[in-house]
Amino acid sequence: MNLLKKKEGFTLIELMIVVVIIGILAAIAIPQFLRYQLKSKTSEAPRNLGAIRTNEEAFSAKYGAFAQAAARPGAAANAKKQSWGVDSTSGFDTLGFAPSGTVYYVYGVGTAVPTTVQLAWTTNTTFDATGEPQDTQTLGGGIFIAGQGDVDGDGTFGTFYQTNTDTKIVGVPPVAGETIF
Repeated sequence: MNLLKKKEGFTLIELMIVVVIIGILAAIAIPQFLRYQLKSKTSEAPRNLGAIRTNEEAFSAKYGAFAQAAARPGAAANAKKQSWGVDSTSGFDTLGFAPSGTVYYVYGVGTAVPTTVQLAWTTNTTFDATGEPQDTQTLGGGIFIAGQGDVDGDGTFGTFYQTNTDTKIVGVPPVAGETIF
């Protein structure tokens, strides 16, 4: 008779150590994954703004003027993807722009005469003589292309814009609840 039996399996301490290690790895990996997801959702706006600008330049070369396009898709920006849909009244069909699939951002194109416009949704650190913030952008005669979205669903809108005179796509600091369209 064998008095010493061979023990198989894990002890409670070994299992607890494995659970702690998995918890630590999850605490590190989940925030990184969420940041990666937001970055990937946010990359949509600059890509689409660039495509809209390219189409605007082609339209302007052909017709001698820029085309205006109303905000699309029609619903307010939120954390869910929205269908672009088919709409012949927004102006994007005139430009020949339609993103493939659904979008997180709401896009619009405004035409502008040379002027300085108030952008209530921007954050700027310059102040006038009275101490009021100077939230303005000078637009030359041309276009103002913008995309606004709330990719994380917290009610704070991230906005990107571009003009025909500036090749940079500018990201505006997020502002809670303010829309540009």
